[in-house]
Amino acid sequence: MFRLLLFLALAQDGNYDAILTQLESAPDPAAIVSSVPPSPQLLEACRAKAEAQFKANKFASALALHQAAFALALRLNQPSSAARTQRAIGLCYRRMGRQQDSLDANLLGLKYSQPAADHQASCDLYRGAGLAQRALGLPRESIASFRIGSERCRDAKDIAGALRSLANLAIVLTDIGEYREAVRVLLACLQESGAVQDRELQLALLDNIAVAYMRQGDKLIGRSYLEQALAAKQAAGFPANEIALTRTNLIPVYLELNQLQAALRISAQVLEQEAIIDPRIRATCLVNRAGAYRRMGRPAEAAADLLAARKLFLTVQGTRQAAEVLPHLAFTALDRNDNAAALELAIGAERETRETGAVEPHRLALDARATAHLRLGDSASARSAFLDEIRLLEAQRDLLAGGNTQDLQFLATRGNPYYQLMALEVDAKRPEEALQHLEGAKGRILADILRNSAAIPSAAMTAAERQQEEQFRSRVLRLAAPALQGAAKAREQWEAANRDLDAFRANLYVAHPELRMRRAEFSPAPLSQIRTLLANGSSAIEFGVANGKLYSFFIPGSGTRIVVHVQPWEPVRQLAAGFRESIVARDLSYRIAAAQLYNLLIAPFESQLPRGGAIVLLPEGELWNIPFAALVSATGKHLLEEHPLHYAPSMTVLQSLTTRTPRTNPAGTLLALGAPSAGPFAGALPPLQSSAAEVHQVASVYQSPKILLGHEASRDAWLAEAPRHRVLHLSTHGILNAVNPLYSYLVLSNGVLESREVLQLPLQADLVVLSACQTASSGPNAGEGLIGLTWAFLAAGSNAAVASQWQADSAGTSHLMTALHRNVRQGRINLSHAMQRAALDLMKRPEYRHPFYWAAFMVVGKGN
Repeated sequence: MFRLLLFLALAQDGNYDAILTQLESAPDPAAIVSSVPPSPQLLEACRAKAEAQFKANKFASALALHQAAFALALRLNQPSSAARTQRAIGLCYRRMGRQQDSLDANLLGLKYSQPAADHQASCDLYRGAGLAQRALGLPRESIASFRIGSERCRDAKDIAGALRSLANLAIVLTDIGEYREAVRVLLACLQESGAVQDRELQLALLDNIAVAYMRQGDKLIGRSYLEQALAAKQAAGFPANEIALTRTNLIPVYLELNQLQAALRISAQVLEQEAIIDPRIRATCLVNRAGAYRRMGRPAEAAADLLAARKLFLTVQGTRQAAEVLPHLAFTALDRNDNAAALELAIGAERETRETGAVEPHRLALDARATAHLRLGDSASARSAFLDEIRLLEAQRDLLAGGNTQDLQFLATRGNPYYQLMALEVDAKRPEEALQHLEGAKGRILADILRNSAAIPSAAMTAAERQQEEQFRSRVLRLAAPALQGAAKAREQWEAANRDLDAFRANLYVAHPELRMRRAEFSPAPLSQIRTLLANGSSAIEFGVANGKLYSFFIPGSGTRIVVHVQPWEPVRQLAAGFRESIVARDLSYRIAAAQLYNLLIAPFESQLPRGGAIVLLPEGELWNIPFAALVSATGKHLLEEHPLHYAPSMTVLQSLTTRTPRTNPAGTLLALGAPSAGPFAGALPPLQSSAAEVHQVASVYQSPKILLGHEASRDAWLAEAPRHRVLHLSTHGILNAVNPLYSYLVLSNGVLESREVLQLPLQADLVVLSACQTASSGPNAGEGLIGLTWAFLAAGSNAAVASQWQADSAGTSHLMTALHRNVRQGRINLSHAMQRAALDLMKRPEYRHPFYWAAFMVVGKGN
């Protein structure tokens, strides 16, 4: 009673500061203001003080003042003011972690904004409602709120508000796995944001684009956007909360690069600011730090961080985020071999993530449940869960942002269910079914492209986009030479330029859907079709790695059954790593490892290999770096001396190469390019001493060849001529990009030819020979087989490619290549036999007997 009398006295005196002080501590501020005469001045004073308290992170005081302001607005019959005050109340509840109260406040505010035709207030209220609905795990309701909010903002001529609503909508699309649409919306917002001069909005959009790409597995594009956003926020003196958000999003990038100490360091920078950082950001940072602890073999610390994060999310009513923590907790239980607890956590995670619509966490929950079932001996339940995960992956894959690079990266980190099903079927003595799952993991991206057109219509790009792409390309090219000379800073700048180019090109696929290749429904080639590829005494050996074991599948050409050999993977991997290096060093002791690897990889099937029959090799992981040709059998002979060899990413890819639509034969026979002028790489690359001679020798085998040498060996000339010839020969340097293999390239006289550009070509070639250093070893990506330059030429239309695994001797390469072309030109033997015969001829010369000179080159694609 005393407080009410005091309030009345202060109101009569107009002492608003004292009134506001009383209101902040009153148990029911709305009841107090309802008992005094309403005053517009008091209303404005309440709102001003409330906003000041909110900015000072005093949310309880701000809430009390806003509640008083709402009561005053109603008494003053100001519906628009009442609506805006409810929006402010919703913000207070949101920052206090009371999401349901926040949603209720925003919905109540809409009841007052609509009769008042206050479009601006409606926009803010719909956005506030959408944020609360997202936190409460109501994605579809949230999307609807953000869409309506954007429309209301445009009605109010508030473009920045409309873009914020759309940016929030894109975040929800990312949550539910619709990455392509999310990035499309965000890029449109980023383009439009330039007109409103809102730097905070632009940087928030960069953050959101990064998160969308990172959620689908493309950490490197995410890094490009996040580094831009962080540098700009720091330079502009943004609030600590904004900088902490970007730093938190960067942590998964460091995890992907295995920079665990950097991840811990940036986590500490965020968490040490606990008093001023939004609890949701702190919780997300804890989840990301737990990932670092898991990789460091510290599951107890990871579990502690995850439990703390889940508690924080639940405290702020972050239902969706709390659900997303559970799959990670299940994996920490698996790390501790507490499989029963992992199963219980995974089942709970599966239920909660299904309810909130979070697609990627739901997939993780399925993966954790399947793994727990497997460890507990329940193979049937494990198989069912892995199949559910694969169905979810296939659905997600059609919603990705970007192009082929993003497809590769998406499946590269999600191949586990395919390989686990392979292992289960092997255990169940079903080798044919096991091979189907291995094929499902390894060959899909390239097989999809082979079934469709590989040409990418660059005409769909605008002139401005082509100019911008050329600027990015020029920067990459300018930085390449210093990077190749070994300077760490230059290398870092070159890799950053490559990431920026990758981000630009990936976004082109979002802006121009016609640039993205139409997919056919993928299914691995059935065994009956695979066998038809193994005619005339051929057979195949396909490799897969799962659970620390190497699975080798022997596929005979006849009707006999597939044979599977299983052995520990680590001894093979270690032998493989040293074997290639011993050959490159021309070490005569290579034969020891060569015999050991033969016993592990070939000998289990030796009795079933047809004498002299060709072998199709389908490696996995590090096995792509093994020169199989140099393996040594018990007879003392190299494998290539006894069998012609050729390689393929998968049997499904090989089947696609064989059955794709026939092409019209181009008029030209051979296009041979070599010895390009150094151009931007002057001084950075060694001279190609025998390149010109090699080109002339190869050209002498063909009628009416087209030769490009020196300055004529330009990028433009080759791009114009390549589709017109049946055989392409390139004798030049190959620069390999392990970060983005499709940006590996060949050096030409006035620039470079990227793998990605090769994909755009409508090639009609039967054969492409890449007589360049290390053109085949750009690095396999798990589950997708060989990628890089050979991958691109196959996808662009070539039936086969010949590529080198290391920089072979220049003179020896010239002899080998000339003999290969002569053998191919004779037309009486297939490509794998032609390569075998050329190598056998070379090794007859004493100076070229060592496999360094002839084992580098591999036939990839159709060898028969």
